[in-house]
Amino acid sequence: MQKESTERTACLSAEDEDLIDTLIAISVVAKRLAGKLKTELTKEGESQNEQNE
Repeated sequence: MQKESTERTACLSAEDEDLIDTLIAISVVAKRLAGKLKTELTKEGESQNEQNE
């Protein structure tokens, strides 16, 4: 399995590798933003619950 992956990577052009790197970077940033948004929404929900009590 590892050998197949290495062979496929060797066949990729520099443009393909750049595209893959860019997509991975976008994915990482999206995950961070989603985590921050989730935290923010959780804090908002907690503060609204406190106001309702």
